Amino acid sequence: MYRVILDTNFYRNLSRNKTNKQLISILNKIKSAENKKDISPLFNPITAKELLAHINHKNWTNRIDIIQSLKALYQHSGTKKNYEAIPFPELLIGKAFFNQEIKAKIETQKAIGQMVYNIAKKPRVDTFLKLEKNLSLNKKSIEEGEIGFVESITDFFKNIDPNSNGKNIFKSDKNKRKNFLTQIDNEKTSIEIASAMLNITNQLLNAENNTKLLSLKELEPLAKKFINIFPEPINLQKEVLKKVIQNDFNIKKHANYIWDIHMMYYAGQNKINSAKMIFVTSDKALIKSALNTNNQNMIFNYQEYIDYLCIK
Repeated sequence: MYRVILDTNFYRNLSRNKTNKQLISILNKIKSAENKKDISPLFNPITAKELLAHINHKNWTNRIDIIQSLKALYQHSGTKKNYEAIPFPELLIGKAFFNQEIKAKIETQKAIGQMVYNIAKKPRVDTFLKLEKNLSLNKKSIEEGEIGFVESITDFFKNIDPNSNGKNIFKSDKNKRKNFLTQIDNEKTSIEIASAMLNITNQLLNAENNTKLLSLKELEPLAKKFINIFPEPINLQKEVLKKVIQNDFNIKKHANYIWDIHMMYYAGQNKINSAKMIFVTSDKALIKSALNTNNQNMIFNYQEYIDYLCIK
């Protein structure tokens, strides 16, 4: 058995320029083909968050495009009444390393699913007015997540090179820059990245359940386990760090990389109820990173997945 998770661009490509009737027709073909191959789709909450963040756009043409994508996401992921979702990365981390749930994150995920359902079923003005507050909260969450990501990358480099502003690392010393680039690939950096993710989850659990706050030193044994269980997001974050060093990559303009990194929690060899994972994305950086991490990862782009399903 397989579980498939698809990224934002898949649903946008699938629904683009299609009428409701055409969209239903292609979704029925996909679901039928998946059933024959024992593939069951999972609702991707990160895809949902990204699409919902764009629904506030005042351009009605843009809104129609997003509505169709949300319809595709919801109708593909389940039945008319229910769907099964993959948890947010923080929930996966909380369960795997602290054996605890973050109820606030669970409620947020449910709220996102409910918004997608309502918009997919009744894409009317009154629906958007009813959901306006939650849509604004979701957009704010996206913006805060991206700001936090940029700050963490900037701080990481400032600790290494105090003269850095988050880019131009060791601008006047090529040898230092080259040596640091090499260090990015070592285990120490992997542990630092894993510890940061564990620390975020630990803080969320502390705020909600009064769970003991662990120091970075105390988190280190967990971090070593983390890089074995979730190597894909670690690898992609390292690639982002390399881009900043090598290409003077402006991370502020690419803050949405945080969601690509979160997607990578769904692209590995971990199983859900003994089912293998399939991840579908047309993002070349994600595909390259996932396959470089483990060439056994089942990862397809849009057309490859359609061909894999033998859909003409």
